[in-house]
Amino acid sequence: MKTNKQQVNVIYVLGIAISTMLILFGTITSISLWIDGYQLRSVMGSLLFVIIGGMLLVFLLLILETKKSYGMNQLIAAGYSIGIGLILFSIFVGVNSGTTMNSWEIALSSGMLFFTSGVGILVALLVGFGWKKNKEISGESE
Repeated sequence: MKTNKQQVNVIYVLGIAISTMLILFGTITSISLWIDGYQLRSVMGSLLFVIIGGMLLVFLLLILETKKSYGMNQLIAAGYSIGIGLILFSIFVGVNSGTTMNSWEIALSSGMLFFTSGVGILVALLVGFGWKKNKEISGESE
């Protein structure tokens, strides 16, 4: 009979497999539509699967427990996942609006908000929680 730890690891493995399949599905669908001769703005829609799969993959890899290390806190891992998702979404929005309007100025301006938000979340998580962890390790109190 399986233990609770083995059942949880099976869920993580299935989640990682599903997120990888989402990324591959979005990528292969976009490539096949591009090869069939569709316009780039028509091809971009299926790349939303890449964004969702990327967010899910980052989250599951961060909370995964191994024999050598514990998994990350789920709330912090969700923050990292949202940051990565915003960066991927900014690339998606930028390329989509740039090809639709045939202007890369519009592409940069439309993706800029999501990109800076995603980088801001990642920097805040890296700096904020890294500083807190180091302070707790050194034994200093606030």
